[in-house]
Amino acid sequence: MDTKTKKIYSILYDFFTIKNFETQQKEFSDLWKTYGLSNIFNIISKYFPYQYLLALYQAMPSRKPGKIKNIVFVVESLGIGGIERVTAILADEFNKLEYNILVLTEQPSSSLDRKLSENIRCISIPKDNRYTFFDQITENCDIVIYQNYLNEKCYIDLLYFRFRETIFVPCFHNLAVGHLYTDTDKYFTEDLVYPYLDALVCLSRYDQIYWKEKNVPAVYIPNPLTFDPENVPQAPLESKNIIFIGRFCPQKRTDFLFEAFREVLKKVPDAQLMMVGDSNIRLETELSAKKMGIANSVNFLGFHKDTSPFLLEASVHAMPSKFEGMPMTWIEAKAFGVPTVYTKMDYLEMNTLSGAISTEKNDPKDFAEALIEMLTNDKIRKKLGGEARDSLNNFKTEFSIQRWQLLFEALGSKTLDKSGLTDPDPYINKKTVLDVFRDEKISALQMKTKIKSPNYHKKILKFVISFTKKYIFPPNTQRRIVVKKLINHLKALY
Repeated sequence: MDTKTKKIYSILYDFFTIKNFETQQKEFSDLWKTYGLSNIFNIISKYFPYQYLLALYQAMPSRKPGKIKNIVFVVESLGIGGIERVTAILADEFNKLEYNILVLTEQPSSSLDRKLSENIRCISIPKDNRYTFFDQITENCDIVIYQNYLNEKCYIDLLYFRFRETIFVPCFHNLAVGHLYTDTDKYFTEDLVYPYLDALVCLSRYDQIYWKEKNVPAVYIPNPLTFDPENVPQAPLESKNIIFIGRFCPQKRTDFLFEAFREVLKKVPDAQLMMVGDSNIRLETELSAKKMGIANSVNFLGFHKDTSPFLLEASVHAMPSKFEGMPMTWIEAKAFGVPTVYTKMDYLEMNTLSGAISTEKNDPKDFAEALIEMLTNDKIRKKLGGEARDSLNNFKTEFSIQRWQLLFEALGSKTLDKSGLTDPDPYINKKTVLDVFRDEKISALQMKTKIKSPNYHKKILKFVISFTKKYIFPPNTQRRIVVKKLINHLKALY
């Protein structure tokens, strides 16, 4: 650490750990104007957890209105995954509309990256001096569309761009309470940070209602289609092939799928499971199939940018996930008219129309029975396949792009609250939505803690206590605010 960095670090440490909440808000602008915004944030991102910054969101300056022309996407990569596919499609669609597009990736480019139009720049973010790089490369940026919402840098990047008076819009590509399954700190932090966003793009009207209840400016914009059913053939649905598409990870529950498939083989011995995807735990996933005695009927096909050849060979799509946002693999299966068996997720936007069978979330035998029904009942399989294909009429790419353009206009003129974009669908019952999310929170805690009794509140309280003790917050004023907001989760659940 050089002398200048030590000096700024010392000032920041005192600033975050000694000065009270109100003083931080008043003095931060003077601090970064003295030492430079990028210098301050380079040090913050390297040495301070994002939880130190909670006092600063209320101190963010207001933006000036102006037309949006220059768009920056921030995404983990352009390789494997649904978010990466969506980013590439949106970048190309906005480029056709003559927006200036820059795509910034956290990972270096690779042979797996999706191709963009020639005039779209794609640059990897360096590991060091992130904010100096942002100063140089995003000087004329009007809006940041933040696809990498899972990255903890999101909370710091939000502050940096907003202090630059740049619009910052994360896209939440998951269930609104998804972090309760995976990262409880982030789950609680979102409630504290997201109300200060310019907008939050979510993928279902259920999610929009949930966020609206927490004073978050949430806008429902479905992802664009990766396959248009008008341009691809209907799968014949004559095989005994079940297809899984996605990363091999705990969220996708491949072990649950293997357990169900073992039951399927007892009734449909010629069934085949096509595993289209990859991850850093592929070897463990293959070993799991061997241990269950089903390896001869499971085909690990790796990652493919184009999944259409495999979908045309499939008769059923399996999606045993713990939770999802707007699963692009389901949309792709629908486009080819392949019906889906999935574990119950009432909040998914694609539940509005059929083309699928839902099963109990933690019952692999129930999942297996649905797969068997699909494979052995031609009439049901083909009926649901047709419904799946027809259901995509409500998810046209044109609708998604129109919603984005309306959002750009509303944000540019600072009229989002009057645009109607943040208004929840009046035909969806709010109580029903909140009940669904309450059940989802309980399900998350059951999976996370393996609790069998209904006494969940003790576990939630442990999460709250660990969160408040884990980091050094500013003195009592801020700590009381944090604890009060976290305890409200207990009231919302029970």
